[in-house]
Amino acid sequence: MKTNLFRSGSSLILVFVLMLTSANLLAQEKGTLQVQKQVSPEIEYMTLAKQLVQYGYDKQQALPLVNAAQILIDLSAGALKVESTKRGESKGGTKEEADVTLDVQKLLTDAEAMAKNDKNITGIIKSLREQTAASRGRVGGPGYVIDKVQASQANIHEVNFTGGEAAEVAVVGDGSTDLDLYIMDENGNLITMDESAGDECYVLWKPNWTGVFYVTVLNRGSVWNQYALVTN
Repeated sequence: MKTNLFRSGSSLILVFVLMLTSANLLAQEKGTLQVQKQVSPEIEYMTLAKQLVQYGYDKQQALPLVNAAQILIDLSAGALKVESTKRGESKGGTKEEADVTLDVQKLLTDAEAMAKNDKNITGIIKSLREQTAASRGRVGGPGYVIDKVQASQANIHEVNFTGGEAAEVAVVGDGSTDLDLYIMDENGNLITMDESAGDECYVLWKPNWTGVFYVTVLNRGSVWNQYALVTN
């Protein structure tokens, strides 16, 4: 079972500093080849879903939320790329809700409230709920993970990638804090990272072998951030 572990903020950041300054890139270094940056459709769709959700909530319009939910449901039909299990209880944080949610059920519920009994929109919402109900428990599971990272802490996901093929990881947050993304191999070597400002991160590399890689999402903000983790 792959796991998603929570670490304390202060100790984890110290560990990152040590790893970033002293990591020996031995085994994967030669395999981390330059590959042409071409963002996969899955990652582009997830970014589009976030934009639609932001617009829908800003304008209090149901249709953008419905469209975003459809994108997320379509992504869920893909092959399993990320699997994680939480250990321990998630803390509530200081904000009441995410600025941008990528949870399909919440999007449909909020869209239904905004639709104000519009029969066309409520009919679509009903159909989407039936789609999500039919997909539960399917072999392969979702093609992405929705998770929450606490303030000044990090989540670590284990993900399998195929050697010799371009590997992509993207993080799309809820807009509330700065998130950073780090990729390490099974030997603890730092492979690549994205420390750009904001909470949308993207990395692309070519693994030297097929195996487990540790995908770390670090929250540098003072409140929790709900994010989607997507791979190609």
